[in-house]
Amino acid sequence: MWINWHLFLWKAEGNPFSSWEYWIIQYALHITTALIIGWVYNRSKGSILVTGITHAAANTGNAVFSSMDPLVLVLTLAVAALVLILADRMWKKLPADHPAVYQAPELAG
Repeated sequence: MWINWHLFLWKAEGNPFSSWEYWIIQYALHITTALIIGWVYNRSKGSILVTGITHAAANTGNAVFSSMDPLVLVLTLAVAALVLILADRMWKKLPADHPAVYQAPELAG
């Protein structure tokens, strides 16, 4: 749903959202960005504020580098995400007491 959420924005901006190439690039950009933002969320101990600021910074970067070839941007973000995944071992489960881990409230019986 995250990709589709942006459809109305893209339509308002006049982007060519009816082409397959556009959707493939957008999916690649959003998946790599989601990995990076997920890393920021986990490393900020679950701070929504820091994650929101990161999202805003990504939007600003997208506006600044709008003339950059989308494939180069996707590859750059993919390398950055891969470095974060490998360096931080993101495949390992966070400890249960980590602030970014959701703790379901106990249900009263």
